[in-house]
Amino acid sequence: MFRLGAVVLLAVGILAAALTRVVLAPASLAGRAAGSVLPTTVSGRYVVGANAMVRVGGTVYVGGDFSMVANRTGSAIVVPEAGGAPEPVAAEVAGGSVEAAVADGNGGWYIGGSFTSVGGVLRAGLAHLRPDGSLDSAFAPADLGQIHALVLVGGVLDVGGVHRVGSGPTSGVAPVLVALDAATGAARPTTYELLPVTSDNPTGVLALVASGGRLYVGFGPDGVAAYHAAGGAPIWKRTFTPVVAEAEGAGALVLDSARLLVGGKFQDAGNKNIEALDVTDGTPTGPQLSVPATTVTAIAVVGGSAYLARPGAAGVALVDLVTGAWRIWGAIYPTTLAADGTTLYVAGRTATDLRYTQHVYATQTGTAQPALRPVSPPLSGGAITLAPQGGHLFIGGAFIGAGGAARSNLAAFNIRTGALLTWHPSTDQMVSALAVAGHTIYLAGQFTHVSGVPRNGLAAVAADGTGHLLPWHPSAPGVDALAVSHGRVFAGGSIFLRPKQPKPGTPWRQEHLAAFSAGGAGSLLWYSPEATWNVSALAVWHDTLLAAGPSVIALPIGGNGRHDLWHQSTNDSIFVLATRGTILYAGGRFSRIGGQPRNNLAAFALDRGGALLAFAPALPPTVEALAPVGADVVYSSTAHALGAVSENGKVEPWHIDGHGWVNAILPVPGGLVVAGVFSWLGPAGHQAAGGIAWLP
Repeated sequence: MFRLGAVVLLAVGILAAALTRVVLAPASLAGRAAGSVLPTTVSGRYVVGANAMVRVGGTVYVGGDFSMVANRTGSAIVVPEAGGAPEPVAAEVAGGSVEAAVADGNGGWYIGGSFTSVGGVLRAGLAHLRPDGSLDSAFAPADLGQIHALVLVGGVLDVGGVHRVGSGPTSGVAPVLVALDAATGAARPTTYELLPVTSDNPTGVLALVASGGRLYVGFGPDGVAAYHAAGGAPIWKRTFTPVVAEAEGAGALVLDSARLLVGGKFQDAGNKNIEALDVTDGTPTGPQLSVPATTVTAIAVVGGSAYLARPGAAGVALVDLVTGAWRIWGAIYPTTLAADGTTLYVAGRTATDLRYTQHVYATQTGTAQPALRPVSPPLSGGAITLAPQGGHLFIGGAFIGAGGAARSNLAAFNIRTGALLTWHPSTDQMVSALAVAGHTIYLAGQFTHVSGVPRNGLAAVAADGTGHLLPWHPSAPGVDALAVSHGRVFAGGSIFLRPKQPKPGTPWRQEHLAAFSAGGAGSLLWYSPEATWNVSALAVWHDTLLAAGPSVIALPIGGNGRHDLWHQSTNDSIFVLATRGTILYAGGRFSRIGGQPRNNLAAFALDRGGALLAFAPALPPTVEALAPVGADVVYSSTAHALGAVSENGKVEPWHIDGHGWVNAILPVPGGLVVAGVFSWLGPAGHQAAGGIAWLP
């Protein structure tokens, strides 16, 4: 059996252990440009889980679910055991996640998952990295499918996973369990007799562990089996009692002396989600074990106790293997773990005021409540909105720290160096929108206090210094969008308005579009009866305010909000607006505008009273983002990660696949930047993994 040695390896839910370094599988990023040919990705860019962006000159500002900006690494990094800066792996892993890893005993690693390239070389989910992190080109296995588990014994690498068989209505999945030459990746003559696929939701091989010439295999909902490592002959097989359709079966295995601990989501002989099997015949042994709630995804045994990770459940579950009793241990929401001696490594998150901080932790076992010691940089909270001003970038969202310092939902950075600035106003709840006018930053959100002073949903702070609070203080919770122009602040959303000094019993009034004076205390100028629906986006074009929701309306910026210049209605919703010259593009989820067929993307003539243009591509719902790029409009939808439409409405032949969705598309000199929530994006062999990609 491979002994925990010199590395702790975290790879999307799998934590294999050793001693001097921690290897993580984070998001990495790369990209592609609009055009008629498939793209390639770019190295040497930055990583950020971005949901929004804007370009000012030659600079791109991004905001999203992140607390730091770092160099792109790919889907695997190395973190020293004692903490410190991550070390990039020399051969970037791209195109998907790393789900399993095992040390090769010489300072390198075998990695498995859903990735498609390593160091720019095609590798279909399985590769060998040398001690310096470069790709071992001699290890070139065939495409086996998606790899979930690896175990190395001597010169043999056993590989478990799943691959797709058939096509169309008859397609399905089949488990993968093969033995490979550890030097070349060539298949060895060992043939394992697989368990039959009996469940409605087969997952293939999810876990492997080897010892004493035996290989133990977790087949998810289809059971557990033991094999002779030499030749692959079965020793015993055990299937689970079907319980519920979503039962996930055996997903975690660990050997403890003469018993095999099995974790997952199942019921078997009175055991629930965890059980101990005799390694000789696979029968249950010892006390009945049961832990409730979610699936057990990882097990680590230290001194007669089993520590269990259950994503979504608070605390590591600590099970006494003699009595079967269990309790919660550690104030953490664990996802995976591993042990070395008396040190337990835990990957997961802690909660502070309902905002989560993700870490890899190291802690001593045997204590009642462990003191968690972070060994990797934190990822805390998320940014929702941003605004550039001069040489500064202002970010608002839901976070408790930024750049290694305490920050409460607001922070500012030097836009050139990324250094955290001393600007630090704070809010007691989320900031959902920012807008800049001169040296004033307007903010909207769910807060009731800013820098300790009462402010109800809207506030203004200075853009310089530490960001002192300004007198501007209209009371208007529920704002989702802001725009500033002509000395007015426009707010959209589902807004509750009430006079500054109401009489007792004065009710709140719900409106959806309002204007406030940009100076003084921020007096309410008007609320618009034209917007009877939630406003999801605002834009300014010359002297016109554009507001989008189930309809798009145009109002004079200098007016009173009571008379629209024009409006166009949809049969559902508009979520995003973009302008090019005199054209307004609107994307969302709709099939008709003004009674005319339009499938999720439409265009209006801003210089002709918002007349609906003939531009009518048929796009799948829902269009989440769009941007004019040259003569094209690049879009994202829930069906296509990225696609393009020509200016005459013809859907271009190129598109980029991905797993997840794109929230923002931004033209930059020479290409695009896209951001969103995706685990990979791009063509085979050149995917960008993570939430943002530069597309040349």
